Amino acid sequence: MITLYIAQSLDGYIAGPNGELGFLKVADPEGQEDYGYAAFLATVEVVVMGRKTWDFVVSTGTWHYPGKESWVMTRHPQGLKPLADERFTAFDAQQWRDAGRGRHVWVVGGGEVNKLFLEHKLFDRLVLSTLPVLLGAGLPCFPAGFPASDWKLASTRTYPSGLLQTVHVRA
Repeated sequence: MITLYIAQSLDGYIAGPNGELGFLKVADPEGQEDYGYAAFLATVEVVVMGRKTWDFVVSTGTWHYPGKESWVMTRHPQGLKPLADERFTAFDAQQWRDAGRGRHVWVVGGGEVNKLFLEHKLFDRLVLSTLPVLLGAGLPCFPAGFPASDWKLASTRTYPSGLLQTVHVRA
């Protein structure tokens, strides 16, 4: 199974225009609620992310996915030094189709990777945590250009912070 588990603003942005993530604190300024993240992460065997997402993770100095098989999508892997044991590769739809059979793959983001997975109909499930904030501009969760697809709402959960978490499965 391949899951996109991601936070976004009400207007569908996963970061501000320059990659800013400060809006995420709106939902939990004290850092007390994990919105099901720990339980979700415990089910994941493989993580995959785009190069810009990886750059951000590396900038924190901490690898947040220990013990998970980790992949970074990039067209230019030359000279990249892993923070942990992550591997660098160009996108290959068949690789991910195969990986999603019998294992739980988490697409961490960002938008361009999300678009590639949508283009190739690789997502089985979308877990969208929508924060009660409008950014007005930024990096979209789903950049334009992928084919239309139908999804079924599987569940919703609201939190006192105003965060709305929806789970959608391929129809």
